[in-house]
Amino acid sequence: RTCSPNNPSIPADQKIPIGEPLVGGPRITSPYGARVHPVTGKRQTHWGIDFAAPMGTNVYAPASGTVAAVWTDSTCGNGLRIAHSGGYETVYCHLSQTLVKNGDIIQAGCVVAKTGNTGRTTGPHLHYAMKYNGTRMDPTQMVGRN
Repeated sequence: RTCSPNNPSIPADQKIPIGEPLVGGPRITSPYGARVHPVTGKRQTHWGIDFAAPMGTNVYAPASGTVAAVWTDSTCGNGLRIAHSGGYETVYCHLSQTLVKNGDIIQAGCVVAKTGNTGRTTGPHLHYAMKYNGTRMDPTQMVGRN
């Protein structure tokens, strides 16, 4: 579906999730990989990257795709998963609001959710994760950060 508002820095026909799901180059507050969890204090793997963002910030789909799941749980809070071309999936957690539903076909650059503070968090932010052919991957290079 087409959308408004949209993120003009993401081409509407982009099929592979390249680029950031938030505008303005927000600070990464927690990188991908091993860490001590700020809430539990336990050592674990962080399967995504966390972007600093105020409550209600627009979250954009970095590529066209199909909404594969929308859910709520105690860890992720309000979550969303989008299946993209080429075996890619993107996952978004701690959302205050999801603006799409399971099965929706979305265009790259569309607003799909709003950032929040749901689930296991220490404050509002966006947890962003990716999979390629079902295997977790570090999204850092795909968002253009090294």
